[in-house]
Amino acid sequence: MALGATEANIASLPKQRSDGYREHYANNCQIRFTPFDVTILFTFLKEWDGQIVNEAQTAVTLSPLQFKALLLTGATLLEGFEQTFGELALPPGIGPQKLGADIAAEMRVLASTVSAQASSTEQPQHAKRSRVARKKKGL
Repeated sequence: MALGATEANIASLPKQRSDGYREHYANNCQIRFTPFDVTILFTFLKEWDGQIVNEAQTAVTLSPLQFKALLLTGATLLEGFEQTFGELALPPGIGPQKLGADIAAEMRVLASTVSAQASSTEQPQHAKRSRVARKKKGL
């Protein structure tokens, strides 16, 4: 997508479905994150052989920017839905399981781990030379 694209011109683009397009029903979701992306795992809680199982349907990975856009769009949609049909009350235990501050602390640890791994995998300049080039230079 071209830089500077706006919501208005994105919405006006022709739409098509990929060959891999599928629709799934999910009555549960879980969110995982890294410093680089957010993954939403959509699942279906169902009864199977007399017990409740959590069947994974699909996972969608988004950049943090697209995740924010999804949340803002979802919040706007929810506001309109509740204005029309009434407030949705979540049952106990449904919703965020962690505080934002706790997630931020986890994110900082993940980011520093990734940063440390990146710097530990950097090789000295001479190590990046080919074996043949090092032989010629007597390294």
